[in-house]
Amino acid sequence: MMKPRTTRLGNVLFWVSVTVLAYFAYEATRIGALNDISTLLWAVALALFVVFLRFGTPLLAARTFVRKNPSVLGPTNQTIGPTGTFTENARGQATLGWNAYQRVRETSDLFLLYAQSNFAIIVPKRCFKSADDIQRYREIVRRYCPGTLELQN
Repeated sequence: MMKPRTTRLGNVLFWVSVTVLAYFAYEATRIGALNDISTLLWAVALALFVVFLRFGTPLLAARTFVRKNPSVLGPTNQTIGPTGTFTENARGQATLGWNAYQRVRETSDLFLLYAQSNFAIIVPKRCFKSADDIQRYREIVRRYCPGTLELQN
């Protein structure tokens, strides 16, 4: 059973606030409250800054993380089972029980296992040998992960 994502409310509130800000800027210009062009430019700059904070900051944080830790993009082996996941790469190894995952999301190309709300373990589907292996992975996640599941089929 798929639970609703809590981030939907955050996304809706964000876009409603941007729309309200744009409406107030438009109305202030229409009634002549913003006679000075610099005031309008400040309102536009504020709106762009809010959009940057929403979308630009996470992107920059991710790029910085990868730049400082290039080995995180290297080869990784992951084993899953009833107790959780075991991940091993050149930097070390980690074992996480299924209860550590808040959410597991499946896209057309990836499985994303979220141990934190803003940080996911990425499992590309291209790493599976067959469609049956992808289905088995999906079934194991459904069976053992108590977090929010957003899986296909």
